[in-house]
Amino acid sequence: MNYVQDGSAARPFTSISQILPFLNKNKFIKLHIEGDFENIVSLNFTSPCEIISKNGARLSFAKDSFINVENTELKISNCVLEQNFVDSNSFSQQNLFKLNNANLIIDNCETVSLYKNNGSVIFANNSDIQVLNSGVTVQSGIFASIFNLLNSNLTCNQTRLSVVSKSAISLSMNLGKLNLVDSQIQVD
Repeated sequence: MNYVQDGSAARPFTSISQILPFLNKNKFIKLHIEGDFENIVSLNFTSPCEIISKNGARLSFAKDSFINVENTELKISNCVLEQNFVDSNSFSQQNLFKLNNANLIIDNCETVSLYKNNGSVIFANNSDIQVLNSGVTVQSGIFASIFNLLNSNLTCNQTRLSVVSKSAISLSMNLGKLNLVDSQIQVD
C-alpha cells in the first residue's frame, strides 16, 4: 500500500524535503520522523516545533550546517544527532545548536559533534535548555565544549556528557542557573 508521509505517527516523514514546507508557519507543529537523514542543511526554527522518532531516526548535518532556534521552542525526542566538521578548514568556533531567546528540550537522544579545530555543541543566549535521558559527546583537535551559555538556564537529568580535546570544557556559563540531576560529565 502506498501512502504519502504527512508527519503523523502513522505516516512519519522520511526526508528533510518533506519537513521543510511545514516549518515556521507561526503555529505549533509536531513532526514524526523515521530513517536516516543525510547532509541536512541548516535549519531555522522561529515557530514552536516538536520532532519525534519512535525508532531512533538519525539526523546527520552537512558541513558548516547547524540548527538555529530564535524566539521559540524546539523539542527533539528519540533521535541521533550527528555533526562532523573534521574536514572543515574553519578556525572559528562552530556549533550544532544556536539559540537566542529560545527553549530547547532534547529527550532520549544521542548527540555527537566532531570538529577539526574549535566547536561547541550548544551556544545559547537568553535561553532555557533541558537535556533529559540523553548522551552528548563532542570531540575537537584544539578546543571543545558542550555548552556555551550567556544568561541562560540548563537542566541535565540522567544525561551523560563527554568532551575530548586538547582544551576541553564541558560548560561555560555567564549568568543563569544550572541544575544537574543524576548526570555524568567526563572531560578528556
